[in-house]
Amino acid sequence: MDGESEVLLFVYGTLRRGQPAQGMLEGARFVAEARTAPRYELLDLGAFPAMADGGKTAVAGEVYAVPPDLLPVLDRYEDCPHLYRRVAIDLADGSKALAYLVRRERLAPRFAPIPGGDWLARG
Repeated sequence: MDGESEVLLFVYGTLRRGQPAQGMLEGARFVAEARTAPRYELLDLGAFPAMADGGKTAVAGEVYAVPPDLLPVLDRYEDCPHLYRRVAIDLADGSKALAYLVRRERLAPRFAPIPGGDWLARG
């Protein structure tokens, strides 16, 4: 895999290590555990989380170096661009990575935020 052709992707839910969809990242290289800048909100949608703009939470997750040809596969999994949009976000260390942010207008207002911003530590 050519390092120059990889893109950094921040994942925060079912694509994280030990989670049900982590196998979809086959061919990607784990880079590091990370947190976002405190500008987002993590919502509990039941079987999976959704990260949204406009919060004050530093969301926990992992960064992967992903080959670009894997992005369309992940877009389908994330229902992008219908439910999610893939955008560059700010990480706590000042770097950027792509991430899937939910389109709030597609959600019912009943979804609660996950305190602390960590899907794996939710109650």
